[in-house]
Amino acid sequence: MKKTTASDYLILWSFLSCICLIPVQSICQQNPAALYGPWFGQTPPGSVPALFAPPELQSNSEWFWHGALAFSPDGTEFYMDIYYPGANPSGMRVRQMIMTNNEWSSIQTAPFAGDYLSAGMSFNNNGNTAFWVSDRPQSNFWKSSKVNGIWSSAVPVYYQYPAGLGSGWRLSVANSGRIYAHFFSGAGYEQCDIYTIDRVNGQYMTPQKMSVAINSDSMDINAFIDPDEEYMIFESNREGGFGDVDLYISFKKTDNTWSPATNLGYPINTDSYEMSPYVSADKQFLFFLSERDGGRNPYWVSAAIIDSLRQVILSVPPEPARNEGLILYPNTPNPCKAKTTIRFKLPEPMTLSITLLNSLGQPDDLPVMNKSLAAGEQSISIPTGNLAPGIHYYIIQTSAHLPVVGKITVLGN
Repeated sequence: MKKTTASDYLILWSFLSCICLIPVQSICQQNPAALYGPWFGQTPPGSVPALFAPPELQSNSEWFWHGALAFSPDGTEFYMDIYYPGANPSGMRVRQMIMTNNEWSSIQTAPFAGDYLSAGMSFNNNGNTAFWVSDRPQSNFWKSSKVNGIWSSAVPVYYQYPAGLGSGWRLSVANSGRIYAHFFSGAGYEQCDIYTIDRVNGQYMTPQKMSVAINSDSMDINAFIDPDEEYMIFESNREGGFGDVDLYISFKKTDNTWSPATNLGYPINTDSYEMSPYVSADKQFLFFLSERDGGRNPYWVSAAIIDSLRQVILSVPPEPARNEGLILYPNTPNPCKAKTTIRFKLPEPMTLSITLLNSLGQPDDLPVMNKSLAAGEQSISIPTGNLAPGIHYYIIQTSAHLPVVGKITVLGN
């Protein structure tokens, strides 16, 4: 399957900037039937992702979901990052729905969006400040604040822009005011990495590229930062994923460094395209876009997976030597019943151990496996017939490399 590159996004940006077909007001003629209640009246999901958009909000021949969605902290405002190919001046605009007396309004262009491209919105300041990306003059990042419940006019977010760095895209803002965003860089802008922008004495500083725990030699983009900066979820097309693009998570450790990014695994990631993560303000649900059913629509799943992974990943002790590590491929079958096979590639001969943990980070009732293996691609079969149905994790550790973590979904009888 062809990997999506940063240049694909630049081509899309250029294409969208040139579209001049029909007035943007025509999008409001496609409004859905009335929707009611929290989460549009949908039943909250469990550990298996469910399609979030009701039929009225699913992608169709007129438009598709482009980037992350966002709810206000009180759940009464909903912001959509969707793309209408036929809109003028740009099909990429942040749009909103408002719930009043338990009924959701029709889709409207967000009041701060104006007549320019807008996308990638992030709430800050308990929902009273919104940040987003735009092609307006002066800056690519903008913000608006609520005054007496009304959004103010757009204000540019100025920061110290280093020479040689390409355009920035989707930003996510922490409670501290620190911005997390990705920037294009390198010859032809083929490389795309995630950066932080600190705010010091009211001024935004120079973007700083995040460490190799986050960024890879592939495309790393569209980060969602937990408001308390406990974790970050982003998308990447790095080697060893399930599909074209997968979602990864990294946790901030007690020394303020980040844990190596871990694939969120099946059933969140599939052999299709998963992108644009967002976690609700109450930290109960993880939302993301997926093309698993042929279109591009939002899905949601219980955010309990985040706490489970936190216990597993942060319980793994750091290794002193950090050479080029092993490459982990998706285990198969997954989900499984009797067994699953772990596949990985070793850079050199080594002895490794494999430990299994349940969803709470507790050791499973299986002995630790110790293997001495040659360099190259290897596979190890793990019996799962005696494991409780649900999510389990395996940790591969060596004496010379960072540990890697994989996920197993065990089915019941």
